[in-house]
Amino acid sequence: MKPGDLVVLGKVGRVNSMVLWATWNDVDYSAQEAKFWPAIIGHIKKGEVALVLEVCMPNVGPRGAKICAPRNIIGWINCRCLKKLDGDPAET
Repeated sequence: MKPGDLVVLGKVGRVNSMVLWATWNDVDYSAQEAKFWPAIIGHIKKGEVALVLEVCMPNVGPRGAKICAPRNIIGWINCRCLKKLDGDPAET
C-alpha cells in the first residue's frame, strides 16, 4: 500500500463500520503516551472507498494508513482492516 492507493474497509469482527483515529504521526509519539488512543474523528463504513494519503509506520504501535473518505474524513486506520480496491490485501 502506498499514498494514492484506493482502499476499502474490510469486515471488522461483527461490526460494519470502524472508528477513524487521529494519526500518531501528526505529533511526537512521546507526547501521546498518556493517551491510550488518539482522538476519534469519524467513522468509515464497511466497503466504503477511501484514498491513502500517507502510510504510517511509527516506531511504536501498529502500522496504519492516513486516509480520506468520501465525506472528507481524514484519519488513521490499521492496515489489517484495509484492502486495496482490486481485492488484494493492503500491504505496507
